[in-house]
Amino acid sequence: MAAPTSLPGLILAIVTAACFVHYSGAAGGEAHPDKYLGINYGRLGSNLPSVDQAVSLIAHSTTIRKVKIFDADPSVLRALANTSIEVTITFPDDLIYRTGRRALNAYRWIRSNVLPFVRSGTRVASICVGNEVLINVAASGKRVPSQLVPALYNLQSALQRYDLHGIQLSTPHALNVLNPSFPPSRGTFRKDLLPYLRPLLQFLNATGAPLMVNPYPYFAYRADPRGSPLDYATFKLRRGAGVRDNRTGLLYTNLLDAQVDTVYAAMDAIGFPNVRVVVTETGWPSGPESETGASPANAAAYNGGVVRHVRSMSGTPLRPKVPLEAYIFALFDENTKTGPESEHHYGIYRADMSVSYSIGVQTTPATPSPSSGSWCVAKADTGVPQLQAALDWACGPGKADCSAIQPGKACYVPNTVLAHSSYAFNNYYQLNGRQASDCVFGGTAIVTNTNPSYQGCAYPS
Repeated sequence: MAAPTSLPGLILAIVTAACFVHYSGAAGGEAHPDKYLGINYGRLGSNLPSVDQAVSLIAHSTTIRKVKIFDADPSVLRALANTSIEVTITFPDDLIYRTGRRALNAYRWIRSNVLPFVRSGTRVASICVGNEVLINVAASGKRVPSQLVPALYNLQSALQRYDLHGIQLSTPHALNVLNPSFPPSRGTFRKDLLPYLRPLLQFLNATGAPLMVNPYPYFAYRADPRGSPLDYATFKLRRGAGVRDNRTGLLYTNLLDAQVDTVYAAMDAIGFPNVRVVVTETGWPSGPESETGASPANAAAYNGGVVRHVRSMSGTPLRPKVPLEAYIFALFDENTKTGPESEHHYGIYRADMSVSYSIGVQTTPATPSPSSGSWCVAKADTGVPQLQAALDWACGPGKADCSAIQPGKACYVPNTVLAHSSYAFNNYYQLNGRQASDCVFGGTAIVTNTNPSYQGCAYPS
């Protein structure tokens, strides 16, 4: 996330790599309502839940099946293995220069940070190469940006070398790569950045990858509440109301669409009309209310509006046939982020895994306290063969009641080893009086205070 003055927003495209699961079919085979919706999982907090707990929360208590992380942390990639969740990882800024200069560095990074996890069942969908690299030109000079596109080509070569053809490469941008402009159809890129943006767009156009950008209507509203009215910024305009682009005649009913279409117009202006935009980061803080516009109600309105927009698959006014893909920032509140206090309050969940506010993706209520209930679920980083063996044991004669995970029953979907194991393990755990010794299953299970029930499937408690 860039400084508030940069009006950030993230964009991401995902191409799913095939990932097969032993249990009753392919993982992720079921349809999800949020095909184009993702979440950013940041970990700048001193009180955050474990990686296993976070992955379990996403998998069992939300409809989200796309996650972006700001590194390539092995613990996260292992936890996501053999789940139905796609992940976008981030290549570090400080390796871009040397990777652009020498292809061997790209091969080494892909071999260490991508290949083994894909082979183990992690669905790596795309890689963000750096984060908002071009906004740092003034501070760090042209050294890193000059090697951004060469690094992309070298990483692309490495992916091909290791047969990782389904993974896309791009790089996120803050909106200050654009000149200030209104209406959206007048959007243009800054001239000083065109030497970097033209070859980048050539790469994206050739590979079919999206342009990643970081639109945050919250920052525009906070900087100028009169110029960016709250209802316009938070998807609350009445039907038929909006801001009309006097050049195209298009009506904009929300600020996010206007920001994204400004990027499309800028690409059109330099001859790249076929590159797709994906919002890989956008959000609204839920507090503190002493900061302009930061409140749970406004955060729920904005992020809920993003969810509805993405689910509608309606695109933007300038690209109505291109579904908007967006990644909300963020999964959790993060109490060690720098900047104003509002930077600590972007999570749709609090650090204790209780719901900050509802946006239509959470399928279970706020986390109960430890005294009010506990459940036993499968560890997300367990290998499929080990998990399958534990599931077979749990569903054996005289043990758990596994009838609810049979085809056509309430908890059959999602049809994955991880989901079915969690249900069976918990059933056994509850039947035996919730003893910690009954939530082991060969080291494949963990006790949680987060109710793993989801819409249509109630876990015993």
